[in-house]
Amino acid sequence: MKTIAITIVEKINSEKFMLNCARCDRTGRGYNHHGNRSTEPCKVCNGRGVILVEIDGEIPFVNCARCEGTGRGYNHHGNRSKEPCWVCKGVGAQPITGDMIILD
Repeated sequence: MKTIAITIVEKINSEKFMLNCARCDRTGRGYNHHGNRSTEPCKVCNGRGVILVEIDGEIPFVNCARCEGTGRGYNHHGNRSKEPCWVCKGVGAQPITGDMIILD
C-alpha cells in the first residue's frame, strides 16, 4: 500500500495556510536557465521561502503526486525542469479536497 505524506502547514485561519515553498526549498532563490540555483528570487514565493495559500476544501495537505513534493515540473525529455510544477504551481502540496489559490 502506498503511503501519503502529510505536509506540515501553519494555519492562519480556517481557509488560509502558510506553506514552505517546495520550489526553492525555502531558500527564496530561483533557478537559472540551466536549472541551477541563481541569485534571482524564486518565481513561486517571490523570494520569501514561504507561500500563503487559500483553500476552499479541507486539510490536510498532501505532497503533490505529479512533482512528488518538489515543486519542480518536467521538461520534454521527462527530466526535472527549472519551471514550477503545473499541477501544484510550484507549491509542492495540494489539499486533499477542494482547490487552492496562491496569495501574494
